Amino acid sequence: MAARVSPTPRRRPSTPTLCTPNVIQHFRPSSEKPVALAWSLEGSFLAVAVQNGPILLLYVLPTKQGALRVNPIRTYRGHTADVLHMCFSRTNFLLSASMDHCVRLWHTDTALCLRRFVHPDMVTTVAFHPRNENYVISGGCDGTARIWRPADHACVAQTDVNAVITAAQFCGEGKRAYLGTYDGRLLVLDVREATQTPGENANNQEDLQRSFGALVPVRKADDKLHVAPLLKVGRSVNLRVHRRKRRKPGAKVTALALDAGCKRTMALCSDGRLHVVEGDGEPYGRFKAGARKEGVPLGSSTSVDGRWLLVDGVGSAVRIMDVHRVGSSSKSGRHGKNGGITVERLQVMEQAQVTCAALATKGVLEHGGVEDVERTLVMAVGGDDGSLRIVSCLYDVDVDA
Repeated sequence: MAARVSPTPRRRPSTPTLCTPNVIQHFRPSSEKPVALAWSLEGSFLAVAVQNGPILLLYVLPTKQGALRVNPIRTYRGHTADVLHMCFSRTNFLLSASMDHCVRLWHTDTALCLRRFVHPDMVTTVAFHPRNENYVISGGCDGTARIWRPADHACVAQTDVNAVITAAQFCGEGKRAYLGTYDGRLLVLDVREATQTPGENANNQEDLQRSFGALVPVRKADDKLHVAPLLKVGRSVNLRVHRRKRRKPGAKVTALALDAGCKRTMALCSDGRLHVVEGDGEPYGRFKAGARKEGVPLGSSTSVDGRWLLVDGVGSAVRIMDVHRVGSSSKSGRHGKNGGITVERLQVMEQAQVTCAALATKGVLEHGGVEDVERTLVMAVGGDDGSLRIVSCLYDVDVDA
């Protein structure tokens, strides 16, 4: 009788390993719990939106040990309900989208509100154009995406998608915009004509500074709804999962982010899947990011090298996904077996529940004096007890990536 030969165990692909998170700073900036966070691209600021509307601006303090700290310097007041999303421009302008039906524009040099863009319903997402910061896109519960030009307070284009818009993001070059919806669709918009003013050079920083320099604090006359020319949807991708004879309903898109090479767009959905599409919207692959509808969405936040993507908050921990193999995964890995894509769980709170989190930008790490920028993850995490933690951890770089 032939001896039974045990099968050779499969060799797991090597992946970066995250170390245990180290708490750099732990304090309570407000009596209200944090609901949204945003790090500045330039690296000097952290914006913390707390419950019921106020936004706290914190300054990043470099230390001799390379462990950055933050210190409150200013409070923005104007929103009358929770802020759902925030983002910074390269020149330290801050956009905030709120449940009070408006988007507000701020700057780190003043506590005054510079612009107020009114919407007919709650605003869930907002983003700056990556190459021409004089244009922003917003979307919300009214199902209409709008492109604004803050310098003259104009809505230059809009499109109705007949669904709640849950995420919006420009591509790396700003030629297209992507919209994620509550019913599980990814829409691709061609925004080249809408975001280019005649005679304006999108790459000329002097033109941008001149446009923004004309901004003055908001007036009551500006608080009105704007109607703009329609913007056509170039492509609509259904992010649904087909199971033989039955088809599952589309899952809400909770975040949009670009991959490390800015060639593909990653759409994170509430069913625990990460959908990846090419620049023109052509589906590329689908990966498992976690359990369905288990955690709190944390928005689109990626690490400095594009290797890690925040997935959600689960209890007192956050889940973070290794996406550095998304662009090189095999065909089999892109259709259900994850192709080396892993999800790690980081314990960042002791007893409090995670309400929001954001990974620090490269500018923050450099400004804060962090030595090994490429191997360090720094994130701000808010808890339901009103606390804010700045945590960091190192990871081993995969030489085979």
